[in-house]
Amino acid sequence: MTTGLVLAGGRSTRFGDVDKAFVEFDGSPLVKHVVDTLDAVSGQILVSCRKAQRSRIEGALSEIETPLGFVIDTESIGPLGGIRDGLSRSQSEWTFVVACDFPLVSHQLLAVLSASEEDNAAVPTVSGEQPQPLCGRYRTDPTLDAARSLLEAGERRPMELLDRLDTTTVDIQEVPTIGQDELVNVNTPADLRHIDQRTRDH
Repeated sequence: MTTGLVLAGGRSTRFGDVDKAFVEFDGSPLVKHVVDTLDAVSGQILVSCRKAQRSRIEGALSEIETPLGFVIDTESIGPLGGIRDGLSRSQSEWTFVVACDFPLVSHQLLAVLSASEEDNAAVPTVSGEQPQPLCGRYRTDPTLDAARSLLEAGERRPMELLDRLDTTTVDIQEVPTIGQDELVNVNTPADLRHIDQRTRDH
């Protein structure tokens, strides 16, 4: 069994007064797109969010069949805190970690990230760009240890996890079954318009 961990507790500062977890894309909130993808490949789904978000997220995910749990943020320390707290609740050897602002992530991408079990992490990238730590597959226990150690040292950047772990990096431009927009994360209304237009064009 693999656990799916969705990071939804961000403050969405670049979206103004709107919580981007609930911004609609193609008829559904962003958070539901990510959970729907994980629903098919996970035995358990955890959502890391703020207390004020929980009831609304539960409503958006009411049709999910996979057992659903919530990890409530108790500290404002960013996504690395959500990773730490979520992994501490994961009951699987492996955990998919996907931020809620990656609505185009597909089953095919998750399958490619699951192809190797030699390293403790597998994350995607696009040629010439940094790997994406908020859309990856992680071996739960060593990643939890690394996240705890980083936070205790005052480090909050999720990218640092990849330096602490043996990591496989997958260039999605070299995998024909993966869409080239899958790693577009929706940080602003302009990003949302971009992926909306691209999906309509296809």
